[in-house]
Amino acid sequence: MLERVLVTVIGASEQVRLECHWQGGNRTSHRLVRPVAKLKALSTYPDLAARACELHRQGRNCVEIAEILNQEGWRPPKRRDTFNGSMVRRVLIGAGRIEAKRGAPRLVPHRRPNEWTVNELAAEIGAPPGTIYYWVQKGRLSSRSVEVLGTFNKLVIADAATIAKLKAARATPLPFRRALLPSVNPSLPNSDS
Repeated sequence: MLERVLVTVIGASEQVRLECHWQGGNRTSHRLVRPVAKLKALSTYPDLAARACELHRQGRNCVEIAEILNQEGWRPPKRRDTFNGSMVRRVLIGAGRIEAKRGAPRLVPHRRPNEWTVNELAAEIGAPPGTIYYWVQKGRLSSRSVEVLGTFNKLVIADAATIAKLKAARATPLPFRRALLPSVNPSLPNSDS
């Protein structure tokens, strides 16, 4: 029977060493992979960044690089199975290959009335962008994805009445906030939530 188990995380990476001590003196060692929150925590990150930069130098865009990385067997953190264009963009920014563009929002083609980028809506109601993503995920807001420069972006649907409700909810203490949040209007297009 098993006497003791030693679990050692290698660095702060996804790599874990598991050592089992059995009765009678036998020991077995195993390697496991655990989920990590950030790309840079991956033990393979330096090689991943080098490969992404090499593909970028060859003239590939972020979506194409993601497809190649997926075909080659690279794996991202957070229990995801595949890379996407925005993840590759973050790798290239982290490696200093491209610059992060801040300030003016990207031009989003074919924007419909009452559509906002996540960052625009977050700024409008005074919330972090992660909160907007969470509300979309939980079905409180409708959204759709549009492709801009090889990466997909969410457009969130919010009219003046919805924005007023979101602002009121943000001004309300947490235990009472949920009741004030809007629910998705079934008449609005919603391809993502």
